[in-house]
Amino acid sequence: MRHLGHSLGASVRLRLILWNVLVLGLALIVTGGLLRQTVKASLLQASDTELAARARGFQDRWPPSPEHMALLRSRLLPVGQPEKDILRPRILAPGGSGYFTRQLVAPTDPVAFARCVRLGEPTYSSVMAGTPPQPIRVLTAALRLPRSGVIDAVLQVAAPLTPAHLQVALLSRKLLALLPIALLIAGFGAAFLTDRALRPVRAVIRAAGGISVAQDLSARLAVSGNDEFSQLASTFNGMVARLEETFSDLQRAYEQQRRFVADASHELRTPLTIIKANTSLALSDPDLDPGSREVLTEVDRAVDRTSRIVQDLFLLARSDSGQLPMDPRLINIGDLLREVCERSHYLGAGSVGGKAPVRIELPDTGGDALVRGDPNHLERLFTNLIENALRHTPADGEIIVHVESGGGGRDRVVVRVTDNGEGIAPDHLPRICERFYRVDSARARTEGGTGLGLAISEAIAEAHGGAISIESKLGEGTTVRVALPRADTGRV
Repeated sequence: MRHLGHSLGASVRLRLILWNVLVLGLALIVTGGLLRQTVKASLLQASDTELAARARGFQDRWPPSPEHMALLRSRLLPVGQPEKDILRPRILAPGGSGYFTRQLVAPTDPVAFARCVRLGEPTYSSVMAGTPPQPIRVLTAALRLPRSGVIDAVLQVAAPLTPAHLQVALLSRKLLALLPIALLIAGFGAAFLTDRALRPVRAVIRAAGGISVAQDLSARLAVSGNDEFSQLASTFNGMVARLEETFSDLQRAYEQQRRFVADASHELRTPLTIIKANTSLALSDPDLDPGSREVLTEVDRAVDRTSRIVQDLFLLARSDSGQLPMDPRLINIGDLLREVCERSHYLGAGSVGGKAPVRIELPDTGGDALVRGDPNHLERLFTNLIENALRHTPADGEIIVHVESGGGGRDRVVVRVTDNGEGIAPDHLPRICERFYRVDSARARTEGGTGLGLAISEAIAEAHGGAISIESKLGEGTTVRVALPRADTGRV
């Protein structure tokens, strides 16, 4: 829970910081672009205002008086030097020649000149002119006769755009230089604000991480404020309260079921013992008629089967309550397995009763295959496993019991019971140790067994601090692996 909460918190924190920096970066880029365009437009407007004022000075005094004529000639572009000073005003006749000199003079902006001659409207334009070429702003305006309004001449005045371009370029460089600094500051600010914003979430994660077992379901998160985080804490508290109530109901139901099984198993032992005693006594009568003997034999077998089930249920009930009686001793697993197999009459190379032979494979463990446990319980564990393997292995099959000291870890003794019988389908393996669970397609009820053998074996292994795992392939066989803690030989 803590690792998950830390990963999620770090991911959300990083994403929030990146989004903040990205949004601010885009905002700065857009704002900078708009500022650049605004400054550029303002500089251009100032240039146009200056050109308009200069053009009005010509238009207001047109046509010029003889005294003003000489002044205009001195201010206008020198004849024969059209490219010497592109910023000097030009007054051209509508035909394209110099108004005063009648010599051909190139317009500063030919397109604007032609438009003005045709329409008579003032035109602002930006062109590259001069040697070397430089950007200039040009105003082309008509000079009209006062009475008739006829276009008498065309005026072109120009102003340089290089200073404006330099100012815009300088502004662009400053904006680009400030952008990384602003993003860095935004990153630190976003990290600080994100940490503060996620502080309630981390508190929820820490509190939720502490609620990891059933005993902690009574804990609740602190709720403060009236924001989304307080709503989250309230919702989480409600969920935990419902889980606590559900878990309590399940605990009560489980405890009632466990007590019922224990009590029922205990109470059934006495009447079953009485029935068994009476059937055995009746069957010992030599004068008993064949029909009654057959019926009593079936009853006697049913009592034996029921007694085994009751004993198994009673053992599981005591195991569930942690009251399984234990008489721990130092046990050599190899010797115990030999006794189990000999007692079952399956040790050796021959087949007994049509069943598969058992071959015990006990490598030299140097006396290290020692465990500390209850010999009766461990004997029952391995008896269940071997008999279960025999029940589902064909007559020409083989069962191998292998003991390994240090398997699964240096402090473990591992026993593997392997058969080459029917095997178990993969979808049944997760539930194979459940009580009364049977794989009907591969496990015939007519062959015996109560459906509790593996559940009891698992309970005994866990009571000894061990574990059982099962590997199987359908049609190839099954391996049951029992890992038990190896005994400390220094202890007696």
